[in-house]
Formats: sequence, structure tokens, C-alpha cells
Amino acid sequence: MNINEMANLYSLGVYSSYFLNAINGQDNTLYSPPTMMNIFNNYYSNPSDMMNSITDIQKSAQNLSEAADTLSSYSSNSIFDTSSVETNSDSATATATGKVDKNSYTVNVSQLATNQVNKGNTINGSNLDFQSGHNFFTIEKDGQKYTFDTYVYGSSTNKSVLENIANDINNKDIGLTATLNEDTSGNIGLSIVTTDTGESSAFNIYDVSGNINQVGGFSNTTQNAQNAIYTVNNGNEQESESNTLQIDDNLTADVTKAGAFEITATANSEGVTSSVENFVNKLNDYLSTVEKNSEFISQNVQNSAQSIESVASTLSAIGINYNGSEFEITDKFYDLAKNPDNIESTVQPIVESVANEVKTTANTISESSTYSLSSALNSSGNYLNYTGGSIDSYISMYLNEIIMSSMGNSFNAYG
Repeated sequence: MNINEMANLYSLGVYSSYFLNAINGQDNTLYSPPTMMNIFNNYYSNPSDMMNSITDIQKSAQNLSEAADTLSSYSSNSIFDTSSVETNSDSATATATGKVDKNSYTVNVSQLATNQVNKGNTINGSNLDFQSGHNFFTIEKDGQKYTFDTYVYGSSTNKSVLENIANDINNKDIGLTATLNEDTSGNIGLSIVTTDTGESSAFNIYDVSGNINQVGGFSNTTQNAQNAIYTVNNGNEQESESNTLQIDDNLTADVTKAGAFEITATANSEGVTSSVENFVNKLNDYLSTVEKNSEFISQNVQNSAQSIESVASTLSAIGINYNGSEFEITDKFYDLAKNPDNIESTVQPIVESVANEVKTTANTISESSTYSLSSALNSSGNYLNYTGGSIDSYISMYLNEIIMSSMGNSFNAYG
């Protein structure tokens, strides 16, 4: 074995006491140059191709594991733990964030949640009715007091003063929006509304000194902040600060008007179908990646592909067939998945079982070392140990001395 071959081994992190013995000539039969070159021939012919192949295999396995996780019974993110929900009303939209316990819900909304609206007095925008100098007024909200100082100049107008007040309130960022309203005659008024609904968003406004509120009429409340009030399945009254109502665990409804409506919950057929399609795509991608990189992969990887192919007979029961090179979803599966009742009774048990098995296989590959996945490295059995960059200092130093010694001999030979 020449100096270049030894240097390649050293730089790539391939070490073993057996290899060192071979270099020292302690086992010339087993570690004769022809034997060693047979072991490493593929690897050294193009090491970047081998490493890229292993990287592709591990990435594909990781993608497959993630796809299987959405269908696995061991997963906290299983699509089978979600529900599809709909309402019978245009004024209500239901949303499920997980599996819903009941098949149907009757919701009766007696009161919507509202924000507080204060509509100020309408005054002539060109006149000046506010007191000159400093004017202080306070807004109480969320248990806090916010005091504003509005300075009125002799050249000010009602419009310019109200514009300054609106800017001050909006820039304070306290959950209020002030809007100046002006008609075609130049009459203006300031409206102040809460950005959130619910009783806790209510506010009060009053003068401290000056006549800002007295003239502007900002404390005139035209709509009170209130909570939504509703019942579910004729149960006790519940309240919500917003019009997003908590109907049950993992189930909410957004409403736009009071009244009764129904919510129907079924298995998530659309979500299951989409997840199964993604899973089959990742299955085929993994098998294709293994086939494409067969030159470089170990028997461990080949076995993983065979393990995945072995689930074909199980999946065929729900219309997912294997044609010898890839899996394909047939109309049989789509017909089954259309009916939510078939999801739990037929599709879920089979898909979960396969997903559990495939996820285990994919995890094993994605978490394996390069040594165990490479045919070139793994084929040498116990003769080599690929450390993936974790260098044993003693062996590293020993091999380095051998290389340096060989370099010295080479130089002496040409000296």
C-alpha cells in the first residue's frame, strides 16, 4: 500500500489496529495489497460519490420517517387524532385542533361579544372651542391610567386639536383606536373604540384640567364592551371575551351573529388522504434512492428496502398496491377514504400498523453511521472501524508516525 493510499485513509478518519498491523506487515496474507485494494477500491475511486449517496439515503430515510410519523399510532401528531368539522350556518365556522369527542353539538348564542365604542360630539372643524394652553385628560383601561397633555394654541382649530388627540391615543398602543369623522359641511367628531371585544376591554375617559372631554364628548359610550354568552347541548351558560367560542376540547366556533346552529364532527378524511399520499410518495422516494445508489450501500440498507417492500400485501387490502418498483394508490383507497366511517374501521388500523413498522426501519437508517451504510466500509467486517471523525489519539499519532516515516524513506530514495 503506497503513501497516497495511507494518507487518504488517515485524512478520511478510517482507522483500526488491524489496519496498522497490516501496514507493519504483521499479517501479510490477510492484509496483502491486493486484498486491501479490493476492500477500498470503490471507496477510493470516488469517495465524494459514496458520501453523497449515503447522505441522500439518510435524508430520504428521515423524510420517510417524518411522513410515517403523521400516521403512526405512537405519534403525538397523528392525523388520525384529528377531526373534520362543519356547521349548518353561514354565520358560524367550526375549527378542530385535534380529535373531537362527540359527533354533533348544538350551540345557542344569546349574545355576541362586542367592543366598546365611544362617539364624540360633532363640532365645527374651523372653530376653536377648546381651552388654550395645556389640557389634561385621562383614560382608564385594564387597571391602568394614561394621562394625555394636549396643548391648544391660539391658532389651533377644533380639527387640528382633534387630529392631535387621535394621533396621541393611537400612538400610545393601549388597545384603542381613535378615528376622526368629518362630514361634507366641515363638521367633525372623534370616535374611540377598543380593538378587542369583551368586558375586560372597557375604558373610561375624563378631564383632569381643561375642557378636552367636555367639548369633544369622548366619554359618550354608544356600545358597551360585553362578553359572548352561549350554551352547548343545552348545558350551562358560558361566556367568552371574543366571538371565538370554546365548544369542547379541540373544538372552537367563530360566530358573527346570535342564534342556534349545529356542528357535525367526523373522521378527517381529507387530512388522512393527504397524509397517506405524502407517505406513499416518501416510500417510493426511499426505494428509488436505494436503487439509484445501490453501488455504494451496504446490505443493511438493502435489507431496509426489502423490509419496506414486504408491507405491500398489507397495504393492498386498502387499495395501495406495489408493482415491483413503486407503490401506487388506486381508486379503491380513495373510495374507502371518502366515507369517514371507513377511516376508523378499515383504513386506520392498516395504515397505522404499516406506518409504525416503516418508521422504525427509516429511523434505523437515518440514525446509522456512515460505516454501517457504506458497502465499501462495511464490507471489511471487523477489519475496519469508521469513526466518522472521532479520532483515537493513540492510533492517529501512530499512523501519523508511519506516514511521516514513509515520506522520509521516499525522500531518501530520491535524495
